[in-house]
Formats: sequence, C-alpha cells, structure tokens
Amino acid sequence: MKSADSHVRLTPACFSGDWTPGKSYLGYHEYAHRWNGWAIPYFTREVGDQIVRDQDELRSSSVVESVARVHFDEIRDAFVTTYPDHPGESDIGAGFDEGDLHLYEVGQGWTWVDEAIDLEGGG
Repeated sequence: MKSADSHVRLTPACFSGDWTPGKSYLGYHEYAHRWNGWAIPYFTREVGDQIVRDQDELRSSSVVESVARVHFDEIRDAFVTTYPDHPGESDIGAGFDEGDLHLYEVGQGWTWVDEAIDLEGGG
C-alpha cells in the first residue's frame, strides 16, 4: 500500500488484466514501483466502483469459484478485497490524497498491466 506521506509523483496510465478482456481502467502509478514485475495502480473512487461492478459481473457469469469479491467500505474509506480460496483474509486499499486526487489501491497483488497514455493528444 502507498504511504500517504510519500512524495513520489504518480503518473496516469491505463491498467488491465487478463481477467478484464477488452476493458482497461484509468489510474495512476509510480512506474518504477512494482510487485513481482506487475504494475501497482491507484484509482479514483469512481473507477474503483467500476472495478467492483465488473468483478461482480465476472463472478456471476463465471464457472470459476475463486473470483475475488471487492466492495467499498465507507467507514474505512477503503476498497476491501476478499478471496474465496483464502477465507478470513482480505486486502484493504485505504484511500489517500495525492495532490487534488483521492486514490485507492484496488486488487492488491493482482497482475495489473500498465499502458502509458498520451495526455497531450499527440499520438
């Protein structure tokens, strides 16, 4: 989890995983900070809520029972991820402020792939 007092500048990117075919999510990360080579993205609440909806849809249509369950906990100001194959364990992505943004880590330990985006519109 990112430290709220970190002074590292996060950059925007799109993030996807093999469980999200055709979908990607706008988030932020420090490119050099990785987990086993995978990106560690941080998302706004709105994007995190979309990930929750997509996970719910995946879980309801999947024959695989190990699909993670993600929900937002208002009291903790955090996205909480639980895994059917690890009962009693959960990952908590608490919100933190980064400049004008309030961000969350969603899906800690997931194999997120990052793709740079062009904010200048130059291709």
